[in-house]
Amino acid sequence: MSTFAKTRAHYFVTVCLALLAVSAPAAAEPIRLSVHFSVGGDAALDPDFGSQTATGSFTVVSDVPSKGGIVQNFDTGLNASQISFSWAGHTWTTADADVGRLDFAPNGILQGWALSGIPAGLRLIRFDVSPDILVDNFDFTYSTPVSLQLGLFKGPLISWRVTSVAATPEPGSLLLLATGLAGVARWRRLGFRARRLSVS
Repeated sequence: MSTFAKTRAHYFVTVCLALLAVSAPAAAEPIRLSVHFSVGGDAALDPDFGSQTATGSFTVVSDVPSKGGIVQNFDTGLNASQISFSWAGHTWTTADADVGRLDFAPNGILQGWALSGIPAGLRLIRFDVSPDILVDNFDFTYSTPVSLQLGLFKGPLISWRVTSVAATPEPGSLLLLATGLAGVARWRRLGFRARRLSVS
């Protein structure tokens, strides 16, 4: 085999490997989840905010279990990169709230979650800590200054939707892609040169 043929074969293999690595399913790769939700107050018991509604959102990067399952950390949270939710005169952000649980279906779709205020801990909510929130894919529990007398309030989760995108590729994947693209460029140059030599 000539040197030219060996070089072409080498770059062909490099390009194929790079394209396979980039196009292969990345089930274990982290994904960026953005959840948008709307809630309502406790119309039966909350005299101040029971008739109100509000919208909120959070964004978090998480690995997705290969066969579905729960990713959770109620001690330190899952480090949401963005939280935006205002209720009862308080705006919750990453400074005082976090996502504690994500629940994935076997097909990798997010089917459950929990967003909590930090004041009483991410696992629970207390009537004697105000303000505090616990929003999940079922309902909305919260406290206000009158919770000392009336207890915790529970309103409905009206709606929620999630969007997900692959997180930023790892440096190794980017390097492999760059190598493959460089191989394509080199292969094309060698092909043009070989055709030019065969013509002359």
